[in-house]
Amino acid sequence: MTDQPPLTPAQIATLTSRSRWIGVAFLLGGLAILGGFAVSLVSLSQARDRLQAEVTRLDHEIAARRRDMTQVETLERTVREARSSLDGGETAQASEILGQAAIETPAAAPPSAAPDRGSPGRIYFQIRAEGQVAMYRACSGSLRSMGYDVPPYELLGRGPGRTELRYFRPDDAVGAGSLKAVLEACLGEDVSAVEVPIRGVSPQQFEVWLAE
Repeated sequence: MTDQPPLTPAQIATLTSRSRWIGVAFLLGGLAILGGFAVSLVSLSQARDRLQAEVTRLDHEIAARRRDMTQVETLERTVREARSSLDGGETAQASEILGQAAIETPAAAPPSAAPDRGSPGRIYFQIRAEGQVAMYRACSGSLRSMGYDVPPYELLGRGPGRTELRYFRPDDAVGAGSLKAVLEACLGEDVSAVEVPIRGVSPQQFEVWLAE
């Protein structure tokens, strides 16, 4: 086997320079891969946030439609009870049934319609127990007399630790501030106004979540 002549200083310098550039190239390639991975993670997070916002919006729409269905079912039951009372000659009882329905049910626009721009807005009540129905009735009567549209309450069986007034658009903050004062006077307790941004919600939509 033939002995190889020793490398000259110039050859050693050339090899060292090449090794250095190869190392830099690998390093830059690795950084590019990591950077692309980070960008992918950011894009994935943004997409997840958009999907979550859409799911929340649809949940709100479903809840609103469910409330409308509940209102129709309640009215149908009320009509049946009132008709039965009238057929039985119980006029006073029929009057009481229809009077209670008038208190709990707005007689204005269709259930799914957005509130008129001349109205302060629509307020949905979420209560956690039957014992809070009296609070709903007291406040809903006052609010309707002020022009608010107040559909029948929804019984959820759960609620926040503190009564909340929720609004869903930044431009409803002023209306929420005025409504907050009305609710505090009606309920006799502090109410927190909370913005819950949800895309696609009509203006002047509010929810009152009574505390547990």
